[in-house]
Amino acid sequence: MKRNQDPTEKSEKIVGWLIFGGVIAVILGIILTWLLYLGGTVRIMATDGKDPGMYALRGLGPLLVIAGLVSSVTGILMGWHRAKRPESGKGVQQIDPNTRVVGKFAFREGEMLTSDWQWEGIDDCEFYVKLEMSTGRVMEFQCSEAVFANCGDGLRGEATYDGRWLGRFVAYVGHPAATAAMPRDIFTDKD
Repeated sequence: MKRNQDPTEKSEKIVGWLIFGGVIAVILGIILTWLLYLGGTVRIMATDGKDPGMYALRGLGPLLVIAGLVSSVTGILMGWHRAKRPESGKGVQQIDPNTRVVGKFAFREGEMLTSDWQWEGIDDCEFYVKLEMSTGRVMEFQCSEAVFANCGDGLRGEATYDGRWLGRFVAYVGHPAATAAMPRDIFTDKD
C-alpha cells in the first residue's frame, strides 16, 4: 500500500479491478470458446478426424468465462458488503481539517426524510453526510443524529471519521478557511 493511502480507497480499487477483470475475462472467454469450437471443428473435418488437437482445447473458453463470472460476482459482493457497513471502530480515527459539507440525507425504512420533525424522537433513522475532503475527494459517511445536526449544507470545518463513520464535525465560524470560499460583495470591497 502506498504511503498515506486511504485503506478505503485501496479496497475500492480492488473491487473495481475484480469486476473489470471479470468482465474482460468473460468477453475473452466467449471469443476463445467460439474460436476453439469453430477452429477445432474445421481442423477435424480437414484432417478426417486424425488431428483433434485444437478441438481438445475447447474447454479453455468456458473455463475463462466461469473464472470471469466468479471474479465479477466476488467484486460485486465485496463492494456491496463494504458499502453496507459504516465501519465504526474498525480502524484509526482520521481528522480532515478542511472539509466542506456537500449534502446530508436522512432515511427511515428506505424512505428519504426531508424535515427535522420527521425523525425527531424516532430511533430507527439512518443519517448520512456527504463531505468534500481537503484532497477534493467527495465521500459519504453515516453518522449520529447529533453530528447530522451540526452539518449544514456548505459549511466548512474539521471532520473526524473512522472508515465510513463520521464521529464529529466542528464547523468553522469566522475562520479564514470558512470565509475563503465565500463570494465577495462588490459593493463594499474597495480595491
